Parts: sequence; C-alpha cells; structure tokens
Amino acid sequence: MDYLEGSLLGPFWSDTDYETRSHHGRAILISLSFWLVLAWAVWQFNTDGVSLWLTIPQFWLQLLILLTILSPLVSMFYYRLPFILRLTVIVFQVIKYLCLLMMAWSWIVPHMAFSSQLTLSYLVNWLNNTVGAFVERNTEVNQVFGLVFSAAWVFVVSVLLFAAIIAVIIFAPILYVKLYSALQRLWDWVVYRTSGWLRHYLQVSQRQRHA
Repeated sequence: MDYLEGSLLGPFWSDTDYETRSHHGRAILISLSFWLVLAWAVWQFNTDGVSLWLTIPQFWLQLLILLTILSPLVSMFYYRLPFILRLTVIVFQVIKYLCLLMMAWSWIVPHMAFSSQLTLSYLVNWLNNTVGAFVERNTEVNQVFGLVFSAAWVFVVSVLLFAAIIAVIIFAPILYVKLYSALQRLWDWVVYRTSGWLRHYLQVSQRQRHA
C-alpha cells in the first residue's frame, strides 16, 4: 500500500519514502505495458477496425485535465479518510494515469493503418535505393575495398539504428509518464503552498479575534 500511495499520490500528499528509492522495475513495466497494449490495439485496428475508445483523444485529454486539477484536492485529505474511501482515492489516481495512456493510444492507433504488401514493397524499394545503391557505387569505384567498406558501414549504421529504436521503445513511454508526473507535481506544489498559506492566514485571523 505504501508503494501505491507514494507512486500515485506524490510527495506532497503521502508520507512514504517512495521518492528516495529507485524504481527501475516500475519504469520498465510501464514501457513494456505501453508497447504491448499499443501493439494489440494496432493489430485490432488493422484486422477488426479501431475501437470507439481509441478515436476520441480530445475526450481523454479533457478528462485528464479535469482529473489533474482535482487530484491534489482529493489527495490532500487521503490520510483523514477511512480505509474504504482511501481505496477510492487510489482508484481515482489509477484512472487518471489510464486517461494519460488512453490519450496517447487514441492519438497513435488511428494513424497506424498498414497494408502488408505496400509496406514490404516500400521497404524493398527503400533498401534498393539507399543501401543497394551505396554498396554498388562503392564497389564499382573501389572494388574489393569498396565492398568491405560498404559492408562495414551498413553494419555500423544498422547497429546504431537498432540501438536508437530500442532506446525509443524503452524510454519514450517512461519520459511521457514522467513529464506528466512533473506537471502534476507542479500543480500539487501550487495547491500545497496555497493551502498552507490559507491555513496560516486563518490561524492568524483566529488568534487576532481572540486577542
């Protein structure tokens, strides 16, 4: 429960030490879940058509903004609530992050219509016009050395491209969630400071009335 409280409520509204610990497993799980669901949604879109829930990014954005604004107002009372109502706050936070992911999926999936024949044909033509032409030109000019150089160049570029793709696959969803979390923390800070100032003002006013 401490893990959920720390990860979902944030440092201003939870009393756990979540922020001081590393959570590499959670980050990898977020990335893996994001791409698995996206792959499944793209497959469904290209076989059975896109779901209605993945065609309304504006709805998810508007709902996310609303939940983001309400989040600190709900979370600040978390420890004053009975256990059952605390669970509703946790569910509220989970729904908020689901809206964040649904917004991304609903933006991406409708643009991922594929035709296997066209895709394969495009890939073959691209390879012929780039890699094939490069190898052929260097082989004609430098013969054996050109062939070796071209093979080495293609290998290095392929490794770098593969590493870049893997990095994007791993880190893009993590950065997406972290960026949103940072914006949520900023809003939490504004509400936290404002509520602290209001409490201080009310306490001072009350003392003055009783003085």
